[in-house]
Amino acid sequence: MTILEALELSGNYPENILISSFEKEGKFGILCYMTRNGEIHKLMFDSTATFESKEEAENCMHEIAKECVNRYK
Repeated sequence: MTILEALELSGNYPENILISSFEKEGKFGILCYMTRNGEIHKLMFDSTATFESKEEAENCMHEIAKECVNRYK
C-alpha cells in the first residue's frame, strides 16, 4: 500500500468504503472498493485467496482501514 492509498482509505473509511470477499478453491480473498453516492467508484485493493473464512478476510481489511484512519486522519 502506498502512502497515497493509505490517505485515500483513511479519508473515506467507513462511509465511502465497501469491503467484501470472494472465494476461490476453498480460501477467501479481500475486495475493497471506494464508493460514490452508494455506487462502486473504483476497486482500491484486492488480495489473493489466503484466508480461511469470509469473516477473517473482511475483518483483516477493516483492521487495515482502521489503522490508516488512526495514523493519517
